[in-house]
Parts: sequence; C-alpha cells; structure tokens
Amino acid sequence: MENCVKQGLAKNIGVSNFNPQQITRLLDHCKIKPVVNQVEVTPNLNQKDLIKFCKEHEIVVTGYAPLGRNAHHGTSGGPTPTMLDPKMIQIGEKYKKSAAQVVLNYLVSLGIAVVPRSVHKPHICENINIFDFTLAPADVAYLDSLNKNQRVVTMSEFSSHPPYSF
Repeated sequence: MENCVKQGLAKNIGVSNFNPQQITRLLDHCKIKPVVNQVEVTPNLNQKDLIKFCKEHEIVVTGYAPLGRNAHHGTSGGPTPTMLDPKMIQIGEKYKKSAAQVVLNYLVSLGIAVVPRSVHKPHICENINIFDFTLAPADVAYLDSLNKNQRVVTMSEFSSHPPYSF
C-alpha cells in the first residue's frame, strides 16, 4: 500500500479491525502511517480504549455496523440491536428522534465517524439528521452502560489465524 501511495494510486492508507497491538506493530514498521482504522462500534461494543489509542496516534476511527444487525436479531446469538431497547426508544422520544438517531449521535460524540448501512432513502435521511441535539449526561451514562464487548461481526472463521484481532 505504501507503494500505491508513492505512485499516486492511493491518497492514504487505512486498516480494518486492527487492535492496539496490531497498530503498534504496523507503526513500528511502516513509513506511511494509516489514517483510518475501520472497526465495529456499537453501544454494545463502544471500543473506547481503542478509540483513545487511535486518537493518541492521530488515526481516525470509522465505526461500521453502528446500529447492529437488525436483520439477524434473535438468530445469530449476538447482541440485541440497541435501537430495539425500550429505554432507547424512550430516550429518542425525549429528543423527538428515533432510537437509531440517538445511537448515531452517541457514537459520533465519541469522536468517530459512523457508517450506518441503509438502502432506504428515509433511513438515509434520518441517519444524517443527528447533529441538532445533545444527549443529557444521564442518557450518555445509560448508553455507556450498554457496553458488554459483544460483537455482531465476530469473523470467527478467522479465529485460528495467528493475528486474529478479536
């Protein structure tokens, strides 16, 4: 990838699903530092330590699957999507927002970029309309309390690989 940057074929380098140990190993050997680390970030897996580590190294964190995987709810053994939590729905009503908008606002307040997946125009519009309210400390504390280090995307098929990051 460094050669691609040098040849003008790529502007920057990014990584995905790197933990602090992997980032450190990369930083110890690279000439061009990655500018982004794309990882799963949800209230169930808020990754605050990794986000802090990346900020200290001037690496942007982009969170994928920020709303969980609603389509797999109840079938994958993974966590319930936070936006289905009745308390989240109540919090959303308080701000005249959906639970999904509350989740996205919370995650952006952690200092990350989020990539919510949607193919429906109303949801896409809703997902961007998250910057006109600030969550109360009690609501942030509730969202913080949901962190259980539960992944939606386990990538268990790679668990036997030596640098498996999870």
